[in-house]
Amino acid sequence: LEAYLTARGEAVILSELYWVWLPGVVVMLVLMGWRVWGRGR
Repeated sequence: LEAYLTARGEAVILSELYWVWLPGVVVMLVLMGWRVWGRGR
């Protein structure tokens, strides 16, 4: 927890957000695109 209170804490939080959110957003976009593409056919 102390790591978050230091100046480096911001970098740690940002890196964790990237590793958690990027895959989630990619999966969500793929699922949405797959559903739309599947319906189009």
